[in-house]
Amino acid sequence: MGIAFAKGLVFAIRKPLVGIGSLEAIAYRCRDRSVVLFVVVDAKMGGFYHVAYRWSASRIEQVSPLSIFNRQELPRNLTPGSLILSPDAQGIPADLAARFPAGCTMVSNPVYPSAEYIAHRAVLELAGGTFDAEKRVEPLYLRPGVPGKVRRP
Repeated sequence: MGIAFAKGLVFAIRKPLVGIGSLEAIAYRCRDRSVVLFVVVDAKMGGFYHVAYRWSASRIEQVSPLSIFNRQELPRNLTPGSLILSPDAQGIPADLAARFPAGCTMVSNPVYPSAEYIAHRAVLELAGGTFDAEKRVEPLYLRPGVPGKVRRP
């Protein structure tokens, strides 16, 4: 819904659309440059979206692909000593958090995307010559479609 609205808006005002991921904007909220940052979001149906970032100089960079893991897989895919950020922090079950690797720290308060960061990144892409006007901004589907529902390309 959000991407469809953005596409309609930029079409109407004849401006470019730059896609910036919300999980990257969540990771940006943490300024600890000494650890790997894992962003974990409840994907419903027993799964969790998961991606890792780290600070490199003055920018944040993705160090693992965006994935979806079930309750058994998630702890195995975290790095010992990492920091875990989530808008669902209080919704991560205690029994699951107890299985996270040694030294992992879960930020206890929910962490939400930074609108300022999203705007900043968009400006950098537009001004820095990395923006590709032909690249289509599309929703990201990590799991197969639900039977009986139509998935549009």
